[in-house]
Order: sequence, then C-alpha cells, then structure tokens
Amino acid sequence: MDNQWREDRIGSALRGENPTVLRRLAASFAVMGTQLDHLR
Repeated sequence: MDNQWREDRIGSALRGENPTVLRRLAASFAVMGTQLDHLR
C-alpha cells in the first residue's frame, strides 16, 4: 500500500485518496484507525 497519503491526511481525504476515510461529514470526516495510528 502506498503510504504517501499519511503526509497530508486532510488533503488526501479531500482528494479521496485517504484509505481510512469512511465518509465525509459536514465539518469533518468519519475515519477508521487505531489509537496508535498517530505513532506511525
């Protein structure tokens, strides 16, 4: 899996390139991940 989306999580979510995004909401995104996701 290409992990370049991690460098710009919000931008990649807006472009539809973030694989953790489940759905875009009015003011945010619903994503799946782990509590350790920020440590990678």
